[in-house]
Amino acid sequence: MNLPAEIVARIVDELRDHSKALAQCALTNHSWLSYARKVLYHTVTLSSEKRAQHFCSLIHKNLEITNCVRVLKFNVYSYYMSQKQYTSQGLQGWVPSTAALLASRLPSVSTIHFEYIQWQILHGFDRNLLDALSDFAKVRTVRFWACTFATFAEFEDILLALPALRRLQLDSISWGQPLTKPPYTLRLDSLSTSAHYSLQALCQWLDKIQAHTTLYELELDHLYDEDDLRYAGKILSKLDTTLQSLTICCRFSCDGYSRLQDIGQWLRIERSTALRTLRIRVYDLVPEYMHWITKLLRLIEAPNLTTLVFDVCLFMPSQTYGEVWDDIAWLLSESPRYASLRRVRFVHRGPLMMEIAAAALCRQFPILHLRGVLEAEDQRNPDLLTCAI
Repeated sequence: MNLPAEIVARIVDELRDHSKALAQCALTNHSWLSYARKVLYHTVTLSSEKRAQHFCSLIHKNLEITNCVRVLKFNVYSYYMSQKQYTSQGLQGWVPSTAALLASRLPSVSTIHFEYIQWQILHGFDRNLLDALSDFAKVRTVRFWACTFATFAEFEDILLALPALRRLQLDSISWGQPLTKPPYTLRLDSLSTSAHYSLQALCQWLDKIQAHTTLYELELDHLYDEDDLRYAGKILSKLDTTLQSLTICCRFSCDGYSRLQDIGQWLRIERSTALRTLRIRVYDLVPEYMHWITKLLRLIEAPNLTTLVFDVCLFMPSQTYGEVWDDIAWLLSESPRYASLRRVRFVHRGPLMMEIAAAALCRQFPILHLRGVLEAEDQRNPDLLTCAI
């Protein structure tokens, strides 16, 4: 059956999260193959030497696949779960060699993920790999997740090897030695960091590369203690005129959480005049742990702020009620500092039915609802449906 190209493209898009069904459709009707291939090979995850060899063999025989790959992931989580294997160079050594091999064969890759890799045990991590990485000419985004480096310089070497790098995502990484390289230029537009490590080295590094001249998007997730707040404050203080998008989340430890919630002692963002989007991740909906949110909202004086996003995980409607939520509702509805808001979006990730969650938000934020700026986004399923409420 021959369907119009627009219909085929729509069906393929609907099946993007169902790879087996999409593959069966492509096998049944050859005309679907080119559409399906772009979805099936958009993201490739290599989790072992065997998988890496199979993929290299596949693209050698099917050259048309090489232009479909946009996201390339190297994940050694299976080795991480077995500590004896994880510390073996041989069982991670395929990562640098495979990266070097694929650099010249996948011209359309724009994002690379390195996950659970112990770079300090990979003696093959040398100049040859760095030279090969420069062939990833279109890579703009790199993510390091649960990686360890013997020195900060090794981490920097990978970044400098990628000529088009603009976006950096860091989650649970560590460095063995402090910064040693002299200052250099790296045009970084976006930085995402989850502070399961000290922000001190990162703060010093951003100063060294003069990130304040280019960085316009910043994510500071999981700020745990006073040191995190102090260095987050130093980073933000340098971005007064460039920062356009900020994502922030505080998850203070039980010891001293009441004192730490007065985050204005460390964060100075009232001078961030360029800020247009603020995203607040609320992992703890217990009222006693939420006062940092109102403290943050009272700090901001951004005349160009148009979009405010809350990430929440709702289990029951009552989680949107209470003194803290009343303060938030008043600030967003009545305070002159938020008169420029055009969208207030709640991203709901919890098990509460979307209709019930939306109704609860309407009751808590009636003025925003009447203005037509209140939105609820359903991220409990892959469809990511957004509805204006």
